[in-house]
Amino acid sequence: MAVALGLFGSPSRDHVLSLSKWPAPIARPGARPSRTCRPAVLVGVVAACKAACVAAGHKRRVICCWQVRKLGLKVSAASDAPSWKAEASGSVPDLPVPSLSLREFLLGLDHGKYARPSRLQGIQQQPASSEDSVREDQRSGLQLQEPSRPCLEHGNHDARALESSESSQSWVNGVEDFFVVADWSDWAFEVMERGSGSGETELKLEVQLRHTGGEFQIVCDKDWSRVLYPGEAGEAGEAEALGPDSGGHGRNWSLNGQAGDKFLLRLLLRHDGPVVSWELVEPGVEDHEYQDPYLGHSGHEARGWQEAIQQLEEVRRWGQDHQVRSLRSEALKLCGEAGASAPALQLLEEIWSEDKQANEPSQADYQAVLRACELDALGGETAREAGAAIKQEMAERGEGQPDRFCLTPRVWWHRDVRRMGCGANNTLDWQGGDPLPVPPTARSWLLPASDTMAVEIAQQQDALREAGWMVLSCDPNIVRRLDDKVSLQALARDSGLCAYFPERFAVPELASYPCILKPAAGEFGSGVQIVYSPESVRRIAGLDSGELTSQWLLQELVIGCYEYSTSLLVVDGRILEKACIRYKYDAEEYVWPDVTELAKELVEPSELEMNVMQKLVQGYSGFVNFNYKFRQRDGQMLIMEANARVGADLACDVPRPHARSMLEMLDRGMYRGQENGLDLQPQ
Repeated sequence: MAVALGLFGSPSRDHVLSLSKWPAPIARPGARPSRTCRPAVLVGVVAACKAACVAAGHKRRVICCWQVRKLGLKVSAASDAPSWKAEASGSVPDLPVPSLSLREFLLGLDHGKYARPSRLQGIQQQPASSEDSVREDQRSGLQLQEPSRPCLEHGNHDARALESSESSQSWVNGVEDFFVVADWSDWAFEVMERGSGSGETELKLEVQLRHTGGEFQIVCDKDWSRVLYPGEAGEAGEAEALGPDSGGHGRNWSLNGQAGDKFLLRLLLRHDGPVVSWELVEPGVEDHEYQDPYLGHSGHEARGWQEAIQQLEEVRRWGQDHQVRSLRSEALKLCGEAGASAPALQLLEEIWSEDKQANEPSQADYQAVLRACELDALGGETAREAGAAIKQEMAERGEGQPDRFCLTPRVWWHRDVRRMGCGANNTLDWQGGDPLPVPPTARSWLLPASDTMAVEIAQQQDALREAGWMVLSCDPNIVRRLDDKVSLQALARDSGLCAYFPERFAVPELASYPCILKPAAGEFGSGVQIVYSPESVRRIAGLDSGELTSQWLLQELVIGCYEYSTSLLVVDGRILEKACIRYKYDAEEYVWPDVTELAKELVEPSELEMNVMQKLVQGYSGFVNFNYKFRQRDGQMLIMEANARVGADLACDVPRPHARSMLEMLDRGMYRGQENGLDLQPQ
């Protein structure tokens, strides 16, 4: 037997490693990982390899074919040999490193010493012929376990067959339906039809491939913890099924067919265990309905972009960042030429998902994605809609805009603020302190995207201006007064605005539950909880008795699915511009962001709302955001919090032209003042 090894990366003993075929370059939506072979054996291979490398003094735990060949084993390194990789598929207790050598382990593997397990629980061994061999393997460090399914190749065939028959019938009787899940149906459940013959139950399902090849499993009663998956090959056209259990992730049967081919799948529930078989019943014909959307626009496989994506996957493991970026751009270009819109769109989203959106796609990348959508004749309405969205985003972004408005720190807003089309960005990740960031242009504004940075910019505003930044801020204490939820309640009391805030409770036993418990300082919903009893409040706050400290705020829970977020541009306490978004959520009692947004729209705040917020921003300069709801029983406006910074509503949800207008008011002569932006005054 020739053993082909290709272990990419440094395997971890904290995971069970499964040996799987090299996956498709881009996973189709809903796809499950590709078929795997001998997962537990690889655990021993990896452990033995690691032991051999440690013994040899190798720092890099990468085992190549030529290294194994030096042990005197027959090793395949031919170009046509299948490629394999190690892939984590679940956590198990730490595995001991075997004391046997790698050569001894592979020789044992070559002679069939180790059996294939039905569950991912370490190395399993067939019954030994003598107690001495068992003790020898135990000393070697292998985990010896009784297989969960009997192996009929060795031992007492009749006894094991009887045991298998009894266990098989017990679980079969508890299954109502069997469902095929496959990549040609996006892993949807397709029920198999029951039949019977020769005293054994047979189930059938006719399927049609939508692309070359197909992979499937069988699920009992739509329960992913009871899955049938491939075992050892049986008679011609048949394959033993392992399970039902949860150990079949990525272990699929494969159909060797073309797009349009019809196969009949059979599940035979024999007394000695389930068996799966299939046969081609009707060859496919050229039909666009069954063309793979991951093929080129002509309906034939466009090998260029697929090879580029596969190369990208390989380089991603070992290459530098600049290599990944260049290969990804090349893959996007090839996708555009082939009209492969699905992988092109996925590559674009992949770029934006990295480093909090700091790795911005180039204009050429966007053009390649747009071209792929336009040329994808098989993508239909989906490709057309995606192309329209990409074209709109390109128009909003503009091209060659200088970085005029820099939001810091990085909070996943860059893609949205770029669409303002005025040089706004969220790539600067300054967390405060020295050294101060360097402005990208001679007239760049530094804007806070977090409460902490709002205070930091206020404290260092003079130094930042000296460094060349344009800054709109005020006294740090005024910023803290708005950001701190307890201080904001005190400000409301001093301003006679307590009626516009939820009722506050200083003593948990006097509150009307349910309530909201919030840390005085915090953002993005951090630490906020709905509480239902005084005991919960005291446990969370860490108090045995008495009033809550100034670190906590216990207040009325405002019921309702609508929430308002109003962003204001304020200079010396004067509101110059506003934008209000009304959100609708799928629950009436919630803590954001643990709720699903159903809708949002730009609305006009009432005069009353504006007057209340005007009184709360006295002496303040900068952007500020107010979140509030309306009490259901009396329609009273209740402010839940304020944030003295650019909020997510302005950064992401306010229509881009309106948001752009608010930022450009800082920089287009709407104020009279000094040239460096100090002491800005409204006209």
